[in-house]
Amino acid sequence: MGPQAAGTPYNAFAPNGNQPVLTVVSVNNVPVSPTPLGNFTAPDVTFNAAAAVPVVIQGTNIPAGTAVSLQIYSETGADIIMANAGALAGAADPTSLTVPVTFPPGFSRGYISATFTPTPGTSAKTSAVANKK
Repeated sequence: MGPQAAGTPYNAFAPNGNQPVLTVVSVNNVPVSPTPLGNFTAPDVTFNAAAAVPVVIQGTNIPAGTAVSLQIYSETGADIIMANAGALAGAADPTSLTVPVTFPPGFSRGYISATFTPTPGTSAKTSAVANKK
């Protein structure tokens, strides 16, 4: 399953039409496909590391300073839940964040999300959620 997005109220996005997108662009310097499959037999990213590796997250139409949540669910090890993995940074789109993560051995599936208030003039909060496997 590829990227997903949701917003409130009623799954509506900012009125300027620029949908927020949150994406994992690389894990351990290995690029992630723009259309990840999350397949158990053919993982989207494969690497071998016992120590923390960089997970690079990119936000498009998401303001700098927005906190990102990262969840890693493992097939064989302990799950990792980072309610605040860090904040997106950058002066212009896209914003980005690099999070060091020590993955458990075996297959893991990751989810990222961010919640923020859209540009002035709108009152609804918007969430961008991506399902990266």
